[in-house]
Amino acid sequence: MSTPLAVSVFAAVVATTASTSAQQFELVDITDRVGIDFDVADGRMGFAIGDYNGDGWQDVAVFASDDQTPSMFMNQGALIQAGQMVPWFTNVTDQVMPPNDIFTTMGAFADMDNDGDQDLALARRGYDPVAGAPDPTLGAVAYYENKLDTTGRFEIGTNQLRVGHSPSTVSSLALVDYDGDSDLDVFMAYSGVMGDYTHSRCFMVRNDGLPHLTDVSSTFGAHLPGIQRALTAVFADFDGDMRPDLHCAVDFHSDFQCRNMGGGLFMDVTQAVGVTNGGSDMGLAVGDFDNDLDLDLYSTNINIGVLYVNDGAGNFVDEAAQRGCRSFANGAVAIGWGTNFVDLENDGDLDLTVIPTGTGTGNFFMNDGSGQFTDVTVATGIELKGYSIIDFDFDKDGDQDLIAMGNGDLNSPKFYLNNQTTTNHWLVVELEGTLSNRDAIGAQVVVRTPDGSAQLRAMMAGHSYRTGTPKTLHFGLGDQSIVSEVEVRWPSGQVTRLTPFVANRYIKVVE
Repeated sequence: MSTPLAVSVFAAVVATTASTSAQQFELVDITDRVGIDFDVADGRMGFAIGDYNGDGWQDVAVFASDDQTPSMFMNQGALIQAGQMVPWFTNVTDQVMPPNDIFTTMGAFADMDNDGDQDLALARRGYDPVAGAPDPTLGAVAYYENKLDTTGRFEIGTNQLRVGHSPSTVSSLALVDYDGDSDLDVFMAYSGVMGDYTHSRCFMVRNDGLPHLTDVSSTFGAHLPGIQRALTAVFADFDGDMRPDLHCAVDFHSDFQCRNMGGGLFMDVTQAVGVTNGGSDMGLAVGDFDNDLDLDLYSTNINIGVLYVNDGAGNFVDEAAQRGCRSFANGAVAIGWGTNFVDLENDGDLDLTVIPTGTGTGNFFMNDGSGQFTDVTVATGIELKGYSIIDFDFDKDGDQDLIAMGNGDLNSPKFYLNNQTTTNHWLVVELEGTLSNRDAIGAQVVVRTPDGSAQLRAMMAGHSYRTGTPKTLHFGLGDQSIVSEVEVRWPSGQVTRLTPFVANRYIKVVE
């Protein structure tokens, strides 16, 4: 049923103009002037996007290495909007982050206690910074609680749930209300260390209201200890029942998918639904690239990608070859890592990015609107190389920018790409749950326009590779300047509908 509507609408900083929907996107490298700077780690870095101070601008947290604490960079968009000449981001680590011993390369913004602000969920590696060596007893799910309203900074959570077992690298962190109790739980994967994968392990940790965290891996249903080398995990509704399912990209083994049966119980359906690619799957993109209102998957491998196309009932067929996104790195040797579905030119369909390591560089695949991709990497003039990539509109001009990171052994460790394709129309949706979890993780939004088209986006927390994704949903609208309807399907089962309004806006919908 439809709920009473609570919504605020506000214009973006830079309004777009009427235009055609057929165009090339334009990306500009602003690495040297964006203001995000830090010591580059020797290991793989992770980062997260979120609005930690609630000012409406997306900030960046960086998780660099075992001997560096997380860094926080505040988005200065409000000052820039007011006319001040400052960098887009300022390092506020010393002001807002706690001095601590939680060393990690993995984290995500999330309202873990449903109090209306963004905490940080962290996956702690089993590593002793004093000894400078792995320590299996120190592996943990941890968090920083957002106390900006009282102490002016984040504080270390009073409970770090020690999961022990693994001194190996943390490979994935995903947040989800897996049991439907309206708070966010944590899925964490360790991938093992080079040459020793005996410590590969996945954990499901239930949030019983902070600081109470419980390891419920043994009652998950599917056999989590049997997942070897899970490098990226995501929870999303693949079969249309509005319960978040689990998919893992797995290195050296078959991929892994579990269906959510309700009540916190999951069933392994990997073979039944056809997500059985082996080899070395690394990163994951999740999105409705063919606009048929279900969620598809793209997974990076070595020199190739796997495009799992959903039939609407949660069954998949790999169509990467016939869709034009099977091969990347232009024939050079490349290990694919981060990947995203993102509408870079605001034309109403999802394009695809891939970032690899090796001798080859990453790829931009442009969607022609029918679900067919064309490699336009050379035309962009951008050479992506690294591990992690995510899209977010840091300057709030209505198009998606990109941030990518590698590590210390890469010549180009950081990229901040400003998308200047601002001629098509767009809409950005933010959600706030009340009956559902506050971040509305697990919600789905369908946007319809007068030309009869419809687009689906899902609110997720964790995909690509080593990234914490923002709590915003972006829709390119092409030449459609009016939104006919926004339909929000909440995890609680409620449905909210908004009817016609002018495009080129950020809107916030409250359950």
